[in-house]
Amino acid sequence: NIRKAGEEARAGSVVVPRGTVITTAGVGLLASCGNAEVSVYACPRVGIINIGSELVDMTEVPGPGKIRDSNSMAMTAYVRDAGGVPVHFPRVPDDEDAIRSAFLEASEVCDFVVSTGGACIGDYDLTPTILAELGDVHYTRISMKPGKSQPFGTINGKPTFVLSGNPGASSVGFEMFVRPALRAWQGYANVERPTVRAIIDSDVKKNEPRVFLQRGILHREEGELDPATGLAVGGRLVVSQYKNQSSALFGSLARANCLIIIPEGLEGKRAGDEVDCILTGICEDAL
Repeated sequence: NIRKAGEEARAGSVVVPRGTVITTAGVGLLASCGNAEVSVYACPRVGIINIGSELVDMTEVPGPGKIRDSNSMAMTAYVRDAGGVPVHFPRVPDDEDAIRSAFLEASEVCDFVVSTGGACIGDYDLTPTILAELGDVHYTRISMKPGKSQPFGTINGKPTFVLSGNPGASSVGFEMFVRPALRAWQGYANVERPTVRAIIDSDVKKNEPRVFLQRGILHREEGELDPATGLAVGGRLVVSQYKNQSSALFGSLARANCLIIIPEGLEGKRAGDEVDCILTGICEDAL
């Protein structure tokens, strides 16, 4: 029935090292050691700009040539999940002055700027040119599918990510580039999702050398029964890719729990090959 002095911590010792995520128990530990205040990283404010004259509110029934603005809500959820504070700006039409004004305003009041739409090189894709006009462009394209056209630069010193208007491309682009940047900003030691090896159960053909990031479902097969416990153990990890990998679809993203990495080059994968899978539903610090 004795609690000795110094069991929790010795005088002068570090109880929560720099870079540690302060959990609920960590709050109690700090309090027990007399730390009423500690220095932490601020949550980044992320300006969200959705571009496109074809966009209508999600409560509207789209007319001919129109689509609902689903990216607005998706980017909000992605930013919050990454620890950021989403800051919404009014939807922007395909108009140079409107786009320019939105980027300047967002870069003045936010730590990051993320836009969707107008990222390619079509007649109405104005964003890359405006990004170059307002700031510095660090890259315009990525050897990745989906999400080839996604310029990145800085405006007023603020990191600015220009993502595709296609939900699949913008979501994967956020996952691979924006989310790690937001975590790095917040001082996390781990900025990349866990990756596991699995057996793919269908062929993947390639007709271009980009890295493919296929949306998939990862599961474990039932293994052999352990005679001592009667439980199945040792089952293989198997991943199934969605048949429709269109970058225009949210459905496969909503149901997938991983991104299957098909490396650069023209060589695809055959059923039974091992592949790396990014666990999109698992926190970076989980494994």
